[in-house]
Formats: sequence, C-alpha cells, structure tokens
Amino acid sequence: MKRNSFIYIFKTMQLTITAIIIMTVFLRTQLDVDLLGSNYLLGSLYYTLVRLMTNGVAELIMTITRLPVVYKQKAFYLYPAWAYCLPVAILKIPFSVLDSLVWTSITYYVIGYSPEITRFLRQFLLLIAMHMSSTSMCRSLAAVFKTDVAATTVGSLVLVLMFLFGGFILPRPSLPKWLR
Repeated sequence: MKRNSFIYIFKTMQLTITAIIIMTVFLRTQLDVDLLGSNYLLGSLYYTLVRLMTNGVAELIMTITRLPVVYKQKAFYLYPAWAYCLPVAILKIPFSVLDSLVWTSITYYVIGYSPEITRFLRQFLLLIAMHMSSTSMCRSLAAVFKTDVAATTVGSLVLVLMFLFGGFILPRPSLPKWLR
C-alpha cells in the first residue's frame, strides 16, 4: 500500500473535487416530489454509480504490474494464487470505505436525498459494496487478460455494457424480450 500511496491520495483528491463539482451541479434548491425531481435525483445517483465504478479501473493496471511476480512464485510452488488474492481484497476494504465515505458525506444532503440517517447509511454501505465489486472485477479481468491493452479494452467494454444495460440509459420496458 505504501508503494502506491501517491495513486490512492491522487484518486481520493480527484474523487473529492468531482464530488464538490457534482454537489454544485445537482444542488437542491426547490424541488417538488414529481417526475422532474425524481429524474433529477436518479441522474445524480447514476453519476455516482458511474464515478465509483470507473474508479476501480486503476486497480487493473496495478494488478497487471504485479502479475509476473505472482506467476513466478506460483510456478515455483512458493505461494498459491489465493495467497495473493485474499490479502489484496482485504487490504483494499479501507480504500473502498474511504472513497464511499468521501463521496456520500459530500454529496448526500446537498443534493437533497432523504434526510433520514438510515437511508444515508444504506447508500454508504451500498457504495462500499459496489466499489469493492468494481475493484474486484478489474483485478479479475487483469488476471484473465494479462496485457495492459487487452485488460483495459475488455474492462472498458464490460463497464460500458453494465452502464448501458443497467436500467437507466435503456429502461427495462424498452429492452427487447430476449434481453429482459
């Protein structure tokens, strides 16, 4: 973790600045509970998901740079593959918590979501789980596609497909029957 501390500090600062910008873009002054207000809130939630999902792409390149050492140790029967995967997944939990906490604490009340603390905590926990799954997906794609170009291409394609078929860009009623 200490070796890549600049990357984590940079990504956290980038997330903080983006959250401040999004806070001003989706600033809630006067919104009624109607279709326009709900689309406004859904747009901010969608951007939150996109931002935190793409934040995990940095793990892809960092994992690819570590793969030769992992495969060499595995070939010499020094360590099994899980001896690398499990500690990395556990040690990345504080970064997911930090990124989710920064984003949620800056944007939640200013955008105008529900003022209840339980809903704040639900969104916070959901963003932690989503960020952890995004970084884990990028690490697994890096392990399958062992080159930078192939892994980033497939990772970008997977993210675009997830955003496209996630239900916001293409709502469920407008999908073909075979895709529902």
